[in-house]
Amino acid sequence: MRRKEPSTQPTNTAQWAGVGNREFSGTERFQLIRELGMGGMGVVYEAFDKEREERVALKTLRNVDGNAILLFKQECRSISGVHHPNLIRLGELFESRGDWVFTMELIRGVDLMSWVHDGEAQRLRDALGQLVTGLGALHEAGHVHRDIKPSNVLVSDGRVVLLDFGLATRHDRDPLSWSDGEMVGTPAYMAPEQASSRPAGPEADFYSVGVILYQALTGRLPIEGRIGRSMRVSARRSSGASRGGRRGTWPLTQPV
Repeated sequence: MRRKEPSTQPTNTAQWAGVGNREFSGTERFQLIRELGMGGMGVVYEAFDKEREERVALKTLRNVDGNAILLFKQECRSISGVHHPNLIRLGELFESRGDWVFTMELIRGVDLMSWVHDGEAQRLRDALGQLVTGLGALHEAGHVHRDIKPSNVLVSDGRVVLLDFGLATRHDRDPLSWSDGEMVGTPAYMAPEQASSRPAGPEADFYSVGVILYQALTGRLPIEGRIGRSMRVSARRSSGASRGGRRGTWPLTQPV
């Protein structure tokens, strides 16, 4: 039996502050067609680009303040130089009359879990292979996603596309420079180091892939119930074992 993906709202207590929601009705260049999704920081629309005469995905910033604008720019620029068929293509970032927006490739597809459950086992193998390949390109470019979950992975005509780089950061620098001290990610798919507000590198992304695999095979999550608390307790225990003389290393996946 399929289960609905739980706790898909990402957690970042520092990220969602703003001065009030802004209504967005499009610009002279972009005509809104329909809303595709909404998160804590932004809203994504399908829009028609009159200049290029094509349909695009358009992400807008809901709450406009200095910190929100910085994070919004960071998301757009996070993979601007990374080109891979399994990573969404980002377009332009601009400001129009106080509204901040950026364009993306418009993907018409279904989320990863719906795709693999509606087909044969080969779909799961193919989809995870593409997801891992895309993540490899992202990590090689020095980035870590930090919010891998089924709803952030769409499948369109067999092509797997990773979306939503709002929590992405660089991992190829001093770890202290990319540890913000906040628990970021989606608790149900979050690696233990993320749950304990530690730096999250490529291993954390692959842990999340392992959770997706476990869920696809068993129909449930490896850790259910009070997920966030359970994972934080697990992280503290592992940290304590490490201080006791054992070298602490997080597993990439839960055993299946």
